[in-house]
Amino acid sequence: MLSNENYTIDVSSISEEDALLIQNQLERVLVSSYFKLAEQQKRFLRFIIEKSLEGQIKQLKQYTIAVEGLDFADNFDPDTNPVIRINAGRIRKKLEDYYASEGATDLLQISLPKGSYSPLFYKNFTGRQPIVKEGYSLPPKLAVLCFSDKTQNDESNRLLFHVTDTLATELSRFLFTKIVVSIPHGDKSETRFVASEIEDRFQADYMLIFYIQQLPKNQHLLLCRVLDVKTKEIIWSDTYDIEHNIAFHKQYKIIGSISAAASDIQQGALYQHWTRRLLEDETAIPSHYKALVYYRNYTDDLGYDTFKKGVVACQNYLQKNPNDVISNVVLADFCRRNYIYDFGFSNVSLKIGKQCALDAVRVKPDSHEAHYALGQIFFCLGEKERALSEFKIARDLCQYHAYIEFGIGFHLYFMGEKEEGLELVNKVLSLSSNYPSWFNVIPFCHYYLLKEYDTALSYALKVDAPILFSGAITRCMTYAQLGEKEKAQEELKDAVKNIPDLMENGEKMFLRFFGSKELANTFWSGILNVNK
Repeated sequence: MLSNENYTIDVSSISEEDALLIQNQLERVLVSSYFKLAEQQKRFLRFIIEKSLEGQIKQLKQYTIAVEGLDFADNFDPDTNPVIRINAGRIRKKLEDYYASEGATDLLQISLPKGSYSPLFYKNFTGRQPIVKEGYSLPPKLAVLCFSDKTQNDESNRLLFHVTDTLATELSRFLFTKIVVSIPHGDKSETRFVASEIEDRFQADYMLIFYIQQLPKNQHLLLCRVLDVKTKEIIWSDTYDIEHNIAFHKQYKIIGSISAAASDIQQGALYQHWTRRLLEDETAIPSHYKALVYYRNYTDDLGYDTFKKGVVACQNYLQKNPNDVISNVVLADFCRRNYIYDFGFSNVSLKIGKQCALDAVRVKPDSHEAHYALGQIFFCLGEKERALSEFKIARDLCQYHAYIEFGIGFHLYFMGEKEEGLELVNKVLSLSSNYPSWFNVIPFCHYYLLKEYDTALSYALKVDAPILFSGAITRCMTYAQLGEKEKAQEELKDAVKNIPDLMENGEKMFLRFFGSKELANTFWSGILNVNK
């Protein structure tokens, strides 16, 4: 029997009922007006769905689909023949159009995420309205460009174009950044002319520009810049050594670091600049920007007033545009934070947050941010298996989002998957020093639980954000264990300044934060030890 909410079907442990539902839905889609006359795309879609149901997702590669699914010759070369990529894009668009019209009330939705050949399945969609594509919140617009150097050889320029294309593809997966154009350009001398062209033709807010410097011994240096299109101000830049023995799309540190700067709302230089500029005159902020602007503003200071502004902005926008993905994802996170930090907003409960996240997944099933938001809500509700399922989907959709990678590692650690969780967190911490200080909370907890208090303190000293598990709290607990009572008491005083009801409600907040009574009791005992 179907539930009354939309949720993801995990094909790795699928029931007979769900498998039958998927097979029936496939036949319904294939006879629709969108696929009726598209024989090759029908075979393509049937092949990847049947392979998924057989547990053979790893075989869904371009070559396998072409040769086994579409009967191409054994010498098919995906590098020279783009037919699979082209068909995947057309299938993806047809599925979106089908569910916005003919399939609006179907019990199940099939989607094909960008950059993947593994279909996803979501149920239950009884009675939902067709998706409205106008009136959505908008993120800043980013143009991704590269400039070659006439003095460099063809190999270097081919590498530059490949790097640009790969990064544009990965950044396009981010909900909170809109890629408006991705084009290779000519010589570096054209930079200023192109900036004007990008502003006039595409109304981009920012440009992400790449250059490659050819070094001796076939080495290359990648130079990156983010520019404000109007002012030409450089708001972020960095350089990276490209490892030639590793395919570029596997060079996580480079892609992750650039993604963090250009597309991550929590820690990105682009978002910091964009938000501050708009907040210079709050009365002039367009309504379709407010959800993101106030969300970023809240994550900067974590205060009650900015929290309230963000909640109101999302609620107002969703009243007019209930299918707005950005507002749903942001409000789901506000609901989670309200639950953990006990802000006292009765109209932003976990129940509301769950529905917001489910709506976001329904409207945009290939959004890793939407699945991550839903996973966080399930974590707070104590639904571990469903949380793990959503986190897995989020990672499958995008593994270059540093903030979400950390968040998944955080939740995995506290759900008992400590080794995998710590590995993810350490991977994010290795990207660069440009990450929020509270990312050090997980290593702190790990060493504190191991009773390696000197190492735990080294991480506690790096945390300066006034969140629930703040630097002051981590340090007062550790100083108490090390026998430094005066330092512990001073840190506790600072913690209470940030969270006045800490001693009254701290134990309950710890339980909500960690999702584990055992862990909450362990750390709360550390607080109580300070005054013993």
